[in-house]
Amino acid sequence: MKAINTQVGKNIKRRRNLLSLSQKVLADKVDLSRASIANIEAGKQGLSVKQLFIFAKSLKTKPVVLIRNC
Repeated sequence: MKAINTQVGKNIKRRRNLLSLSQKVLADKVDLSRASIANIEAGKQGLSVKQLFIFAKSLKTKPVVLIRNC
């Protein structure tokens, strides 16, 4: 599970940077703290399926993009 969380976190970070969003801005969009975003991007915190869809919508992409290479 750790490897999946790590890859999803990398994909979220890559997409966030592509859109030039700060962790704080993304945190506000998904209703989490900035610290949670940092933990997710580092693979230390996982996501529920519902959260995955919220992240995808906030990052203007499809959930499958966020789970790529898992």
